[in-house]
Amino acid sequence: MRTTFVSPVLPTISGDQRRHPLIVADLWNYFWIEKVYVIPEPIDITRFCDALAQTLSFFPTFAGRLQKDPQSLECWVELTNSPVPVMIETNSPSPPPPLGSPVVLKHLDPFISPLENTLLLNNDKPLVTIKLSSQPGSRETVIGLAVSHMIADGYRMLRFTHTLSQIYQGQLPEDPTPYYVPEPLPPSASEIEQETPSPSAGPSFWSTRHFDPVEVQHHYKTDYFASSPVNISLSPTTLGKLKDFVSQAVKRLTARDGIPDLQSEILISRQDAISAYIVATMNRFLPNAVTYVISNMNYRGMIPQVNVGTNATTFIQTPLLSPSEQRDIASIALALRYSISRARKPDQILSDLTFAQKCMLEAFSRGRVYVIVPPSDAALVNGNAQ
Repeated sequence: MRTTFVSPVLPTISGDQRRHPLIVADLWNYFWIEKVYVIPEPIDITRFCDALAQTLSFFPTFAGRLQKDPQSLECWVELTNSPVPVMIETNSPSPPPPLGSPVVLKHLDPFISPLENTLLLNNDKPLVTIKLSSQPGSRETVIGLAVSHMIADGYRMLRFTHTLSQIYQGQLPEDPTPYYVPEPLPPSASEIEQETPSPSAGPSFWSTRHFDPVEVQHHYKTDYFASSPVNISLSPTTLGKLKDFVSQAVKRLTARDGIPDLQSEILISRQDAISAYIVATMNRFLPNAVTYVISNMNYRGMIPQVNVGTNATTFIQTPLLSPSEQRDIASIALALRYSISRARKPDQILSDLTFAQKCMLEAFSRGRVYVIVPPSDAALVNGNAQ
């Protein structure tokens, strides 16, 4: 195996900016994202590295270094335009996963070069590693990426890999992300030292905890291996029929009970419909009813861009308190739509983010991880927290 180092094409879109502040969930330290892609053809290494250099110019934080002021709680990405390591393995000991097949997490380890997560702060350590693996006699190439969670969430990773793919294929990137400098929400880091956030300060049905990073990582791994996926396959036609069915049921419910609409007409989404269907089915057969639904929401485009961090997702909580809300598919869908509509209001988002940033900074200052733990009777939709 050999390693080459790729630096961004200069100038990057950040221009003369040297610091990229980390806000809200960007302070979720010691975690990372790993992705594996199987390409059904050999990769041209030179062309790949050239495409990566151009891609990094659109994503300058990916070529940066994490820094923390020892005299305060401020943390940022220093935009150093540092090289990203690309490991090239042409004699992979393991065959690539079959295209389109489910894989087990541990089987992906040979295709990823892990980050040194506990050493990223105030060290000259890359925030991104890439590994290209191939086997003699196989035309397939495996691309493994490891990225610090402090500079990317799933959406950001998708934009990065999509841009890389387009440039590699000789295409112009679609709508490259403009660069802006995030502004931390109040309170400031200095105020955190004067007023430590209480775990009870959040919504009443959450418990907020500060954990040791190793403990949290162990929890996620244990939960992963102790869980079994339930795969539900719905065609677009079937999903459309389900949405129409639930929408009509909600209209009958609101007309019967005289429930005031949020708008002139309540618009049930496909996500509302499938979530309501799953929860109603679970509550029909499980001994303990689901009484909360927790949804992930991407709040990009809903609040001023300067208040949007790299990790721009938050939780939406939907209580299902009455028996009808726990079993009736229309009642569940209506409760989901009400809570989502409320949560999407800019003032509500900024209020939630202010609380989250306060807790994140307090945990970060102690070298710990802020974790939101939902109650045991909650169903998590469109997310991976347990």
